[in-house]
Amino acid sequence: WFLKKIQEVNKARDEAQDKAQVEAHDEKPFLSKTELNILISCKDEILAKREILDKLGNKSLSGNIKKSFQKLIEKGLIEYTIPAKPNSRNQKYKITDKGIYVINQHKDITTVKESPFKI
Repeated sequence: WFLKKIQEVNKARDEAQDKAQVEAHDEKPFLSKTELNILISCKDEILAKREILDKLGNKSLSGNIKKSFQKLIEKGLIEYTIPAKPNSRNQKYKITDKGIYVINQHKDITTVKESPFKI
């Protein structure tokens, strides 16, 4: 009886874990409008911060955009081309495989111009 009860508990736990993994995998990661637009901008080419700002139609680097870059880097969605020198004037940003996966989760948005998330 005791062994049967342990097997039932283990089976229920395994089913709950499987369900949680499927739900987590299907869920779109939450990104702000700015973060998503930065990701989309980096999708096809490696860009400097100034080039990304130009694509987004921004003239200056606001605090919100600085935070967005930092969050995307921390989440591993974009990365530095010169990781040893994050403040280099030659620094550029490229999208990671994880970033591409996130964009693919937002299949309805392919370019910044088509994005409903205009800044």
